[in-house]
Amino acid sequence: MKIKHTRLCMLGLTVIAGWFASVNAGEKSFDNGRYYLRVGALGASPELSSYQHSLDPATRCVYHSGSEATASYVVNLHMPDGHKIIGLNYDFYDSDAAGYTAAKIIRSDGTIAGSSYVVAVLSQGSYFGYSSEYEELLTPHIIDNSRYQYVMQFYRINPTAQDDDLQMCQARVVLEPGP
Repeated sequence: MKIKHTRLCMLGLTVIAGWFASVNAGEKSFDNGRYYLRVGALGASPELSSYQHSLDPATRCVYHSGSEATASYVVNLHMPDGHKIIGLNYDFYDSDAAGYTAAKIIRSDGTIAGSSYVVAVLSQGSYFGYSSEYEELLTPHIIDNSRYQYVMQFYRINPTAQDDDLQMCQARVVLEPGP
């Protein structure tokens, strides 16, 4: 079910928000020896049951509609063992100078102390609408599914709380095949 939502989000972004150039309807794609895994925020689940999110029908992006200043939504990532995470591309809508959103890949060994960011991309800045940011890792992260679980976290912080000025659209994990 979540895959269908992810695909709908990507199709909606392609048609309605045309600046998202060449977004494929599929979840995975290959290009020049790299492997891309697209993750739509539309398929993310709230980390806390009290978090509320809404869908912007024009963009097919989601925004936090609860009263909390911060909120996070997660999607489990299933990536091939031994592949290398090269970077992360994040598509978002940001028209609020005070707040920001982020897409983060988090790895965890199942304990609180064993969680860490692999890569994070923020929307913070002087944006006036739709934009995209890319962060490349200096040293590729080798996926180790025997020791870690991986999640994509869509995160939002805004001191003015409820609004649709900060929307989380999708992230694209850039991978290279392992040995």
